[in-house]
Amino acid sequence: LERGTSRFLWPPGPRNLDPVWHPSGRSVTFSEPTQEGGDRLISVSLDDGDVDVVWSNPSAQFNAHSWSPDGRFLAAYEIRPETGRDIWLLAGGEDPRPLIVTEANERSPAFSPNGRWLAYASDKSGQTEVWVTSFPEMGQEEQVSVGGGRAPVWTRDGRELVYRKDNRILAVPIRPDPILEVGIPEELFRGPFRGEPAETSGSQDFDAMPDGSRFLLCQFELPDRIHVITNWLELIRRAEEGS
Repeated sequence: LERGTSRFLWPPGPRNLDPVWHPSGRSVTFSEPTQEGGDRLISVSLDDGDVDVVWSNPSAQFNAHSWSPDGRFLAAYEIRPETGRDIWLLAGGEDPRPLIVTEANERSPAFSPNGRWLAYASDKSGQTEVWVTSFPEMGQEEQVSVGGGRAPVWTRDGRELVYRKDNRILAVPIRPDPILEVGIPEELFRGPFRGEPAETSGSQDFDAMPDGSRFLLCQFELPDRIHVITNWLELIRRAEEGS
């Protein structure tokens, strides 16, 4: 940032999506399309550019979303015509196995810092909300957001979940042990932030610093005025005729 320069981690492609940091902080995992129309998930080292193919399938499409803190599991989401968006789990180069696959749309899986909980967004209640479920045994589950929410992000201590609701950023206190307790959402701030609608978004379009002190979002500004030109075809004709 100080030098104002940048470099490509990976050669630009037609659809490289959803970069995810590995817990080590030394590599980035993302999806890349295959020639056959599917996806492959690859990790690229920041040290030497080495490439590790996490998973590849010529016919299925997966998007990486969250590594478990120990680096054993990668939570990803897939889009299927029959069930919409679903959450799958990849481990040790094995084929993906279903984690949360229902008729509803599940997206944005995020492992807690201790790896015992998984936050995600789902519209199973009729609108998209943020949920937390235990992991790897998915016995306990609680709704976190109220009145809509998506794209959950954990703070480093695992005691707060931050999420989006339209153009607002909210935070919910979480007590993870010994029994999960979810607090009341509190709005942190709001603004004109660009992002996909909750009904269609599976990608993470904002992030928080580990301590929750700062946030990174894409902001857009509305124009101060709108100019309307009427009869513009006539203006073009006159310009062509030199009048």
